[in-house]
Amino acid sequence: MKRKLWGPIQAQLRQGLSAEGLAWSLCLALGCATCPVIGATTALCIAAGAAFKLNHPVMQVVNYVSYPIQIALLVPFWRLGEWLFRAPRLDLDLGRILGALKADTWGALRFYWAEVWHGAAAWALVALPLACLMAIALTPLLRRVIPGSTSNTP
Repeated sequence: MKRKLWGPIQAQLRQGLSAEGLAWSLCLALGCATCPVIGATTALCIAAGAAFKLNHPVMQVVNYVSYPIQIALLVPFWRLGEWLFRAPRLDLDLGRILGALKADTWGALRFYWAEVWHGAAAWALVALPLACLMAIALTPLLRRVIPGSTSNTP
């Protein structure tokens, strides 16, 4: 674990990444990685990293490692989106979804588009503010753990 986790983190710190920058990179990447739009997380991490001048390699590692979390949160975000938008509750049976995609891919995508959009809105309301709170909470801990860390704002 030390070689696989802390080694790359320390290497990034040697490249001038502060504890605050690392905290924001980790937490915003986790927030982006939970987006309920399959295939969008890499672009979200790149956009967030570029917008806030964060560490892209760290963000992409967190993004890819968090894929199981994204899958686990798909239905909860979609259901929250249904509730927020008072949308009809769709049957989210995986077999039916895959069958619909096989039978008529574009038709299935049009049918489920509102569900995905509502889930993305719910995600933006929940995950992104939580990611920011986590980054604020993690920064002091990383300052204590990382010797000589400076506080540069991302």
